[in-house]
Amino acid sequence: MGHGKARLDLEQLIDAMFHSVWREALGAGLRTNPSKLRPAATEPLIASTLSVRGERSLDVRLECPHSTAQALAAAFLRKPSHSLAQDDLQSVVDELANILAGNLKGALPGRSELRSGRAAAQDSQGAVLRAGVRRELEFGGWPCVLLVSDARDGD
Repeated sequence: MGHGKARLDLEQLIDAMFHSVWREALGAGLRTNPSKLRPAATEPLIASTLSVRGERSLDVRLECPHSTAQALAAAFLRKPSHSLAQDDLQSVVDELANILAGNLKGALPGRSELRSGRAAAQDSQGAVLRAGVRRELEFGGWPCVLLVSDARDGD
């Protein structure tokens, strides 16, 4: 399979699963972003990196501006946003990245395993950002970025 075909397949897979997965995970609890404005470039990001290792190995990274992470965490945990701690936001971004990576893993051929947390971040530091598919996604008007790339050899 050529790189162009693999990239197209990966983009189609991401697009097909994103909204259905997040609709299930977040339900109707996510309030719509009233302004639909893009966050300031200086707004801190909350990110999570995972790896899928198998016949086809991928690095997966979800990045959310702080305001998006707060809205997603409030919906996911079904709590008011003002009651959330920073750890809650990170935990929810980690879990949503895990759900997305798990769905990608399930759609790949052959056996594979999901690596999460520090092991994945150490394995793929910078690899996800270097090349691959970058999808700017929105759910309820809340923006985030999903980066998926074929893993480096030797990981």
